[in-house]
Amino acid sequence: MGFHVSAKVERFPIMSTSADGPADLFFAQMEDLCGMESQLAGHLPELAAAAEDTMLIELLADYARKVSLHHQEILGLFHHHRRDTGNNACKGIEGLVEEGNAHIASVPEGGTRDLMIIAHVLRVLAYGNAAYEITSRLAGQLDLAGDAGVLMDLQQGGRRAAEDILALQPPIFETAFRRP
Repeated sequence: MGFHVSAKVERFPIMSTSADGPADLFFAQMEDLCGMESQLAGHLPELAAAAEDTMLIELLADYARKVSLHHQEILGLFHHHRRDTGNNACKGIEGLVEEGNAHIASVPEGGTRDLMIIAHVLRVLAYGNAAYEITSRLAGQLDLAGDAGVLMDLQQGGRRAAEDILALQPPIFETAFRRP
């Protein structure tokens, strides 16, 4: 009764960059982060527009601004290393956004939709946290301490965003619960 893997396994390209060694893997992960932050900068305002709670709208708008700054910082790291960022969309975020949009669209407006938006943003932040964690570790192991520091700071910003959005969940739940 253990875990079963089917004989036919389809392979999907996660990153288009070849990762022949740890340095290549680091830059491939950086490309993924760059794509992720770019995609989120466009997605978060859409979530704010779908939200009803004023504090949630403000938090999402503020986070969208911060994500744009995160994207600029990552671009700065690429510039520092004289590397091209590529034009890759982050497939993980792409899937999370698609699924999240479908879930959000299935919920009527109001507090319940706001709760769904919170759940979606927390999933996105968890994905981002994992991506920043491995990339900052690779940077440290490659003796790129400056890069590791920048990436850890950006990761911490995502953790703070998760704490802030979780703080909104109880009052939004109360509002949704009281609605007929």
